[in-house]
Amino acid sequence: VLIIVVAAISSTFFYIKPVSFVTRPDSYYATNEDTTTVRDEYLPLWVKEKPKRASTKIELLGPGEVITKSEKTLNYQAKIKSDEDTIVQINTIYFPSFQVFIDNQKASFSYNNPKGLINFQLPKGEHEVIIKYTRSPVHLASEIISLAALLIAGLFFIVLWRNKNS
Repeated sequence: VLIIVVAAISSTFFYIKPVSFVTRPDSYYATNEDTTTVRDEYLPLWVKEKPKRASTKIELLGPGEVITKSEKTLNYQAKIKSDEDTIVQINTIYFPSFQVFIDNQKASFSYNNPKGLINFQLPKGEHEVIIKYTRSPVHLASEIISLAALLIAGLFFIVLWRNKNS
């Protein structure tokens, strides 16, 4: 038996290491458009046309320039200057609880376009724009329920452990 085990291990010794390593930067995975879905069922109902990956999250559809910008996962900030009214497009599909602030004032916006992207009118001048995702009431309630369930489960296991050890 020992000879068979040694022969099995030694005969496969050269096959247990990988032939090659694939090293790709994070940008490769960030731009991968493939999903595990068949018909994009994860998209909201108001998205009629699947958007392509944009090079920037904050885009002007009219005259003007983005002076500074900060793009985080669900929080975008920019200072935008324009000599006339312009439309700003946020290349993120709208989901309830997104909010738009222009100069720290809540602003109205639209997602009534085929791709469901956030659009809003920006008056002429220089403005500080913030687009952020906040917790919806349903989101907050689900977090509270999850936390309560975790605490109850923890207390349950503590009681079981104490009863077992007493």
